[in-house]
Amino acid sequence: MSELSLKVKGQKLEVPRKEIKKLIARMCSICGKDIKVIVYKDKTYRGGYYFFNIPLSTKKEREKARRAGTRTEMMGGREVQVMRQDPKPYAYVEYWECSPCFRGGKVSDPPKPVLVDKKNMVKGGKIKRT
Repeated sequence: MSELSLKVKGQKLEVPRKEIKKLIARMCSICGKDIKVIVYKDKTYRGGYYFFNIPLSTKKEREKARRAGTRTEMMGGREVQVMRQDPKPYAYVEYWECSPCFRGGKVSDPPKPVLVDKKNMVKGGKIKRT
């Protein structure tokens, strides 16, 4: 492991560098730009902002969940109708944002969303657009 040395008020401070585990390419969910993400061995990352996975379900599954009905739940002091059954997802899509979009940058005419999975990734971190 290589060390990075800094001098702080006459003292030498050794700072270990993080080891890179892999480089991945993702697409910003807002503007559609490619994001290059560096994943380190300590399970931290740099290069984008990850939020959550979005479940994808078929029309048939959504219809089944709708037919199962709703129930009344209390949320924040209000009564809301909640589905009794969630539609079974067939896949998940990751929601990522690039730095300008995360900071609230101006977005003009965002492209249609593109689903990205391991099948659409090619060598070199580029994303095939369909």
